[in-house]
Amino acid sequence: MNVRTDSKLDEMKLVGDSFWNWENKWFSLLPWLVVCFVFVFIVMRVIGYGYIPSDDAMRHVGKAISGKPWSEILVLRPDAPGDHNPGWHAILRALHLWLGFDADLLMVFSIAFLWLLFLVSPLPWLKIPEAWACSVLIFGLCNFDTFIRLSRGRPYIFSMAVLVMVVSMWYLQKPSFRLRLVLSVILFGLAAWIHGSWYLHVLIPLAFLLSGRFKDSLLIGCAWLTGSFLGGALTGEPIRHLYDELRIPFMCFKGPVLTRMLVTEFHPNSGDILILLVVSGLIIATRVIRGCWIQFWRNPFFWLGVVGWVLGLKTMRFWRDWGTPALMVWLALELQELLSSKSYINSLKRVVVTGFICAATYLHITADRGSFWTANLHVEYLTPQTPGIEGWLPEPGGIIYSDSMRVFYTTFYKNPTAPWRYILGFEPTFMPEEDLAIFRKIQWNFGEAKAYEPWVKKMRPEDRLILYRDPSRAPNIPGLEWHYAATHTWIGRKPRGNTQSTNAPIGVME
Repeated sequence: MNVRTDSKLDEMKLVGDSFWNWENKWFSLLPWLVVCFVFVFIVMRVIGYGYIPSDDAMRHVGKAISGKPWSEILVLRPDAPGDHNPGWHAILRALHLWLGFDADLLMVFSIAFLWLLFLVSPLPWLKIPEAWACSVLIFGLCNFDTFIRLSRGRPYIFSMAVLVMVVSMWYLQKPSFRLRLVLSVILFGLAAWIHGSWYLHVLIPLAFLLSGRFKDSLLIGCAWLTGSFLGGALTGEPIRHLYDELRIPFMCFKGPVLTRMLVTEFHPNSGDILILLVVSGLIIATRVIRGCWIQFWRNPFFWLGVVGWVLGLKTMRFWRDWGTPALMVWLALELQELLSSKSYINSLKRVVVTGFICAATYLHITADRGSFWTANLHVEYLTPQTPGIEGWLPEPGGIIYSDSMRVFYTTFYKNPTAPWRYILGFEPTFMPEEDLAIFRKIQWNFGEAKAYEPWVKKMRPEDRLILYRDPSRAPNIPGLEWHYAATHTWIGRKPRGNTQSTNAPIGVME
């Protein structure tokens, strides 16, 4: 029997170590490839369900295809702000005109580009990418709304990515100073042009100020102001654009309105105590294991999380769009320090851990929990091709009245060039004062029939009132005849001669 000598065993060990050594470019590249590919597969799988967000992504796509200003799409008050997202609409419009993207392709681009942009935004500043994938998984397990928020295909996700990139650059001091400054100006400018809401980025220099990095705070503040002005300049009217963006929050919260009457994103956040407990517990555990108790309040990501959480108790967007991404990166940095030992980096164990984390992340996100990713498959849209719709869509020059923004989103998405306008679009306070008062009364009275009377009196033969209601009976709003056009969708119009006043769905008694 042949027996291997100790020297032979040592030689074999050296060969194995050289294969799995960190210096081996293929081995060091493998975790990056796995993490990036799993992010791509997650997004493609969700899109493959036929998923379409049910809110603003639809109006962005519709706006890009229509090529019309908002004044030709919505009935607006005289002092309504200009386009809130000019850059995003310009990008989608270019894809539509130059590459021939239709509404579906524009929607796929919106979801995939913005979601992936955020998912990869911290990777250039990390040494261990699986730490970021693990953080993404933990936040998703604690609150699945994290993924829902990232899948909306809306330009606020671009600002979330800018937050991660700018803070990472300045906190980790990479790249060089001059390049950091230039990149910050560019990123702030693009955010102001694509998303708007430029004023919210003041939270970034504020976070550095709270963390005691006064010089960085001043430099980032200068980059923010310079970039925001340059972003506004891309619209051709920088002062007006920046001023309109400042006006919007004051308009949205103006007047004695109840919280339930505001758009959902302006509702207060519940506090997400589970996320706070889990993140705090993990960070304490990592520091105990490492035996390192460096002052965590010197980290701007920590302060962004704290400020976002506190402000989120009033308006959830501060937490969802600012606090959550900041804490996600903070946790990733803590996990990276825990995993940075050579015994982990140079071992086969790293491949197993990365695979496990990425597999769990993929399975958790792509699971069609509560039919969320496939809910859109059951939506019936109002288009000229809808059976029995002839004569019931608005006529040229008409106005669609409704008490639901979803009517605007879905109808405009499928009819971007239609020759009618909408009284209620993506923000109620952009409506004329008289119509806003009527709408608030409808909200106040939970859609009671009498509250619609002023709109019914204003309606012309070419106008329509579209409501989501019980399919078993037409809305009890006098002065209109009704047609059941799609699932839970009724269309009302001024009565016409020799026309049946109510068309109930099949199988429903009139």
